[in-house]
Amino acid sequence: MAKTSFEFVRLVGSERRVGSTLASVSRQWKQAGERFLFIAPHDDDVIIGGGLLILSSLKEKIPVYVAIVTDGSQGYCSLKERDAISEIRRKETYAAYKTRGGKKKNIIWLNFPSCGLSQ
Repeated sequence: MAKTSFEFVRLVGSERRVGSTLASVSRQWKQAGERFLFIAPHDDDVIIGGGLLILSSLKEKIPVYVAIVTDGSQGYCSLKERDAISEIRRKETYAAYKTRGGKKKNIIWLNFPSCGLSQ
């Protein structure tokens, strides 16, 4: 299997910073004080959109927290799933983050009803 590595590129004004770690592209990096918080409306949004950044962060020993705004209650595909879909999605979310090295205790559910934020 080929070894996978990341290259981070950060543009700051006219300066282009390139490095193999998150710290290498930041001037004010404080390793012991760094944390990442991802906020997403749905349980799958962060892992789909930020999965590589999560992997990189955890590899560099940076704690990752995820706040999921909605409860996933509208994510069912059949009426049979309707009453259990929130718990199904919660278990799937924990499993997905665990495979990436994330911690269950770092996933925060705000539990607003799906499709009900405007109310």
